[in-house]
Amino acid sequence: MTGLGFKLVAAGMLAGCLWDARASAASTDEPAGESVMLDPTRMSPKLRAVILPPPTQQFTPQAAPEQVVAVIPEITVKALVQAAGKPVAALLEINGREQKLVLEGASFSIRGSERQYLTVIARKISGDDVELAIEQLKQTIHVK
Repeated sequence: MTGLGFKLVAAGMLAGCLWDARASAASTDEPAGESVMLDPTRMSPKLRAVILPPPTQQFTPQAAPEQVVAVIPEITVKALVQAAGKPVAALLEINGREQKLVLEGASFSIRGSERQYLTVIARKISGDDVELAIEQLKQTIHVK
């Protein structure tokens, strides 16, 4: 029985030494020379500062940059091309500079405004009218 008692006493002495060493090292508020026992279930001030940082400013999202409003360029029909056994095609002039030959159902891109391109679909080409759908704006325009 003496061997078991010796082990328990030694373990208790070792735990007491560790407990006092931790308590004296962490205690800065207590006067020197007094042994303070810290509660192991409570966080030390250093650990609390790491785990629960002091509150900072709230995150405020910045306003989104203003969106550029798409401008529909000037589109005119320059010519209609009709051939035997072929679908009708239209020659379109965009902003007086660019020309595109389109068939019914064809899609193409045009520059709408600064840094923004519009996808245009030629829905219907008839004798004097071309129906164009602009995807991004969800608009249909008729060009004569």
